Amino acid sequence: MPNCLSWCPASLVGMPLTVVLAEPLGVRAGRSEGKRSSHGRKIRGRRILKDGHCATISPVRLLKLNAGGHLPLRAAVARGQAVSDGRSDHTIKARGKCMSYEIDFLPVGEGSGDAIVIRYGDGGTNNWLHVVDGGSTGTAKTIIEHIEKYYPGYYINNMVLSHADNDHAAGLVGVMERFRVDHLWMNRPWLYADQILHHFHGNFTLQGLINDIKVRHPYLVELEDLALSKGTQIHDVFQGQEIGKFTVLAPTRERYINSIPDFGKTPDRKTTAATDSGGFPFLKALLEQGKKLLEDWNIETLATNTVTSASNESSVVQYAALDGDTVLLTADVGPLGLTEAADYGAARGLSRATRIQVPHHGSRHNVTPAVLDRWLGPKLPHDAYVGTAICSVGSTKTDYPRAQVINAFMRRGFKVYSTRTKWISWYQGGGHPNSSPAQAEVFADEVEGV
Repeated sequence: MPNCLSWCPASLVGMPLTVVLAEPLGVRAGRSEGKRSSHGRKIRGRRILKDGHCATISPVRLLKLNAGGHLPLRAAVARGQAVSDGRSDHTIKARGKCMSYEIDFLPVGEGSGDAIVIRYGDGGTNNWLHVVDGGSTGTAKTIIEHIEKYYPGYYINNMVLSHADNDHAAGLVGVMERFRVDHLWMNRPWLYADQILHHFHGNFTLQGLINDIKVRHPYLVELEDLALSKGTQIHDVFQGQEIGKFTVLAPTRERYINSIPDFGKTPDRKTTAATDSGGFPFLKALLEQGKKLLEDWNIETLATNTVTSASNESSVVQYAALDGDTVLLTADVGPLGLTEAADYGAARGLSRATRIQVPHHGSRHNVTPAVLDRWLGPKLPHDAYVGTAICSVGSTKTDYPRAQVINAFMRRGFKVYSTRTKWISWYQGGGHPNSSPAQAEVFADEVEGV
């Protein structure tokens, strides 16, 4: 039986609410409706930090009993499988018998990027620190201060770089300089130069291609050099690998290698045209201002066939079950990688995630209705609630996440929360102190039309 869990904000206590249960990926099971129990014990929450203050919404864990409704669940639930290379010797006072965790999405300044700090424990004295991406260079200070404030004395068990874009990689350099890091998980495209050399029709020797790719990826080279100097183990990161409690769902090794010639930081291949293009952002902005579309709950205008860059599609997709909470971290992945991840998750018998990172800062080019149906489930009534989604958005990116994307998540029962100038945290257990309510994005009647 899958983990039958849903999450209901405490602010909705006593209000009619359709509660939808998590189901296995790829399965279209019948759904039941019922009223949320108003007497359930609050045992979960998510918090944000805005202008120095945290915020929280506390949900109730529910178990389906019959078609008529739901009741609070206190039984033990499935836990992720720890691996030896993610083990920590951190010791702090246990926060109860159940696993506790925080997944903190930190602000990244004016630009785009991701910076995620994760702490989880086993209910005893063992705790792990797991950092995913580091934003741009200036974000390193934000990450360091966050760890030193909330996790003093910790080192980083696992550091994961989702992909090679600067707004994900650069900040990790400063973080690695400051903290001990046991394991660095990142893909280095130059290691596969011998397998892609034929795409360049003799324009490079093997060593010449390796050197060229390294020059185009200075932050990856710097991370590699730091890791080697500090004794950090470096791992390639592909589908099926286990990183502490997290399982890698994408990319496959084969697809990653095949996509390298199309990365924006790889020399132009000669066999086919590169697919990774920066485009004309100013022209696109003008076009978007001049054309808008109207949506309502029953009208969805999200494109059914869209693509993102090869580099984005190479992003590492991670999935974890933390004390029954199913979490999906997507970085900048697009429809190709999300479909690959869903196929692998279905083969592994994983449940759909109820806590999801919105891909690529809420871009319309990274999700389609079909992909969202795979991961979130089908469209639901207005009052349905399945889970929450967090979007890493720069403080000046007022047009992100895209309204089409927010609406699409909401139709499928997911409230969307954006970081901008604050940090947002999913948590179980004590969480971080000092909190006030978080504010979700609202449904938009007018959306982007280009």
